[in-house]
Amino acid sequence: MSEVVGSIRRGILSFLESRAAKKREALVEEVARLKQSLGSTDEFGQRHPFTVSVAIPTFLKDRSELSGYRFEVIQNELIELGHLLRRGLIDEIIIIDGSTKGSGAIDDSLMRLIISTMNRSLSIFHDQVDFIQKYRALRNKAVLGLYDFGVRVIHQLDPEINRILKASKVLPQGLTTGKGAALWLATALSSGDAICFMDSDIRNFQGWQVAALLKPILESWTRPERSTSYSKAYYTRLAVNLDSPERGFYKLGGRATRLFIIPLVRALSKRGALKGFEKLRYPLSGEFAGTRDLLESIEFPSGYDAEMAILIQMWKRALVERIAQVDLGLFQHFPQSDKAIHQMVKQIIQLVVTDLKDHINFDQKLVEDYVSEAMKEVASTQEMYEKAEIRVKIEHEVKRDFYKDLEGDKNKVLAYAEELRAAIMDPGRLQKPSVQRLPSWSGARRDEKGARLLEFMKRRGTTSTVELLSKQGLVAL
Repeated sequence: MSEVVGSIRRGILSFLESRAAKKREALVEEVARLKQSLGSTDEFGQRHPFTVSVAIPTFLKDRSELSGYRFEVIQNELIELGHLLRRGLIDEIIIIDGSTKGSGAIDDSLMRLIISTMNRSLSIFHDQVDFIQKYRALRNKAVLGLYDFGVRVIHQLDPEINRILKASKVLPQGLTTGKGAALWLATALSSGDAICFMDSDIRNFQGWQVAALLKPILESWTRPERSTSYSKAYYTRLAVNLDSPERGFYKLGGRATRLFIIPLVRALSKRGALKGFEKLRYPLSGEFAGTRDLLESIEFPSGYDAEMAILIQMWKRALVERIAQVDLGLFQHFPQSDKAIHQMVKQIIQLVVTDLKDHINFDQKLVEDYVSEAMKEVASTQEMYEKAEIRVKIEHEVKRDFYKDLEGDKNKVLAYAEELRAAIMDPGRLQKPSVQRLPSWSGARRDEKGARLLEFMKRRGTTSTVELLSKQGLVAL
């Protein structure tokens, strides 16, 4: 009897999976057609197509990831994006790598592996590489940065980029590593009218997720009011054990979001700060898309507080209604350590306290309100995973057991509350800005010198890619 029930259950799940796959393929086709229908006309009557860039920040924690599951995840993501590039849904893929050696020097091993993978797996990129290898004139153009690669790979500590940033006094001290710095640099290096950012640790990444993020922005593009300028992903986030990804257990992911930001935003909203953001289902998702105008206007901090910084700046400009939320389904990812997440939370606390100190009173009561909201969130999310339909879906897709770490979640909440309390009790932290910000790119477009800087950076992205191709023996310079 149990075998019959199991067979029926598998049949139902297979049917549902097939139907979902057809819907997702239809979504990709719909968004591709929508993109092709858009564009603008300049003052000379020339029509310019609407373009999309996808940017992915990457980094190696250690060199063992080059041959493990971690790189397989990056490789799958690149291959999926390659399909979108070939179909015309996106126009370029920008990889910004932040891998460094123990000395702090650039480690280009991941970039070189990415270049080789894209050359093998993406026909359009392979053909471009083949052309510049065959024809010296094209190769000379590529060396000068004047060749339009569909894939560009560069390190965020690139010496030429840093040289010109220092010389132009945009960043007198040069650029540092960090996720926010990578997003800031990708915004300058890309050329799309819309930019879609994706994290590189999504184990089950699929191309339709990019299409879903782009759809609200594309649908709004021809409207005078541009109702959506930023689309934000939400999902069911699961952390899988990295030591044995194909078996073992999973547990709830999204510690910084689920256990800290969501409850903190609720507490802040009750006091009038970040009003409207309590409706966001996943405020810190690293998967989002925005118009170039919006993203070039953002002052990115250099670290993991970048996503929160975007939201706060949008709230201050009364752009809450311009945000669309997009369901990307079930996300499996390889989690960072609890220590790394704790450091992320500290960065976010510093940002929130600095940016909102003139809008609300930070006091002990806020800490208590946060803890109260966080404990409610712990209970509700743990209960959600007990629902039969959620368990069936996860067991079918993830094929592992759920590890319910209720006490661990509560302990993390209390630890984050202590960090929040420490920030509030430190008067100096409330009196002076302590978040290092990278200047917005919107100002650079207003003068000729800034425009030349941006043009140089885009060319440097191409030159860096050619240099990596040469190092891999794929192009002879």
